Amino acid sequence: MVIEYRLLLAYPHKGVTRDTWWYYMMSLTSYWALAVSQFFDVKRKDFWQMIVHHICTICLLSFSWILVFIFVWLLTRIGLFPFWISYSTSVNAPQVVNQMFPAYYIFNRLLFLLLGLHLYWTHLMLRIAYLSWNSGIMDGDIRSSSSDENTLDDDSNTNIDDINGALPNSTI
Repeated sequence: MVIEYRLLLAYPHKGVTRDTWWYYMMSLTSYWALAVSQFFDVKRKDFWQMIVHHICTICLLSFSWILVFIFVWLLTRIGLFPFWISYSTSVNAPQVVNQMFPAYYIFNRLLFLLLGLHLYWTHLMLRIAYLSWNSGIMDGDIRSSSSDENTLDDDSNTNIDDINGALPNSTI
């Protein structure tokens, strides 16, 4: 896949334009309304073809929006962050500044911790996508440990919020 260089110009200040955002939202709204209204309208010969058409269009619009998100995530967290920001602070900065102040080392370690988290989360997202694509189903959250699942199965009275660490309503 070839990515045109002009798409990357002015990043990260180049977001989705209002026109593009409104186009997506209006199109999705329109196709959802048309898909739902088919069930209340006069049944025509091409009823199922129209339903398939509307659902297909909704999926295409949604997937294109998601793919833009995935592209931006990978570009910024796995591309620009380690190869531009982290490189600049860990290699270029010491060459320019003779003596670093103590907070520099803390700052740099936090940046690399953040990079590690980005790599971990990207791995999780890609693994979820891969497993979903190959199995065709989403089987729970891969971040959960098997002991959490056993706890839920063993104690039917346990509230999921208790396991996830949510505060009870009475303490808020």
